[in-house]
Amino acid sequence: MTKKLLVLDLDGTLLTDDKTVTVKTSDAIKNAVKDGHKVMIASGRPLASARRCAKKYLPDVPGSLLIAMNGGILYDLDHEKVLSRKTMDLGLVQTLFDLADEYGQYIHTYSDDKVLTRREAPQIHQYIQLTGLPYECREDCPRGIERPPKVLLSNLEDHDALARFKQVADRAVNGRCLSFFSTPEYLEYTPLDSTKGHAMLDAAKLLEIAREDTIAVGNEENDLSMIEMAGVGVAMSNSNPGVLKKADYITKADNNHDGIAEVITKFM
Repeated sequence: MTKKLLVLDLDGTLLTDDKTVTVKTSDAIKNAVKDGHKVMIASGRPLASARRCAKKYLPDVPGSLLIAMNGGILYDLDHEKVLSRKTMDLGLVQTLFDLADEYGQYIHTYSDDKVLTRREAPQIHQYIQLTGLPYECREDCPRGIERPPKVLLSNLEDHDALARFKQVADRAVNGRCLSFFSTPEYLEYTPLDSTKGHAMLDAAKLLEIAREDTIAVGNEENDLSMIEMAGVGVAMSNSNPGVLKKADYITKADNNHDGIAEVITKFM
């Protein structure tokens, strides 16, 4: 039997809408691991939050790696060690913060252990509730931050406003970083080489698994790189239309009805 690597996005993919993993999916993952396959999470969340999710939702997966920050961090869960880290140019981060202020959009970045923004806003409290991370407001943010891994803008009510901002900001950064929507509410900017796809291939190499034996499953724009780079790229049936177009396979079941168990049964 050929050993496979299954790489799973969290929200809208592994997790149901109420942030749980179904019993059928959990049992399918356990059986795949028992058969010698590898399973790992690839998340846009910061490391501390993604690590907690991995330990909570994949508790019976030894020897697993973890992708956090949309590929900005590759992490060894067993040895609690960062294997690789990608960071943004501080000047680009400053440009994005200044533009966000000009256009009235909420924005934050990260230090190693907290979320950093300029002022209080409903978006920071929503994000902290999701991730469980501490935060700090600093008027001069991002000045003085070492190794910012990414930038996130959030608009909980007006996606079109974020889309208009993206057009302006993309011209300002002029191809020096990546931009994409990880959800309709979240617009992210990351280093050029910081993608889930690149991190997945790095993980496969470390685990001595060929690219053609990788399976990547996601539902949003930030999952496209790994869906396109994997041996088999899978889109959940609840994916946005752009992801559905790029997938090798689209699940019949969605994230609330054991779509991941379907993938494991079909490809592993």
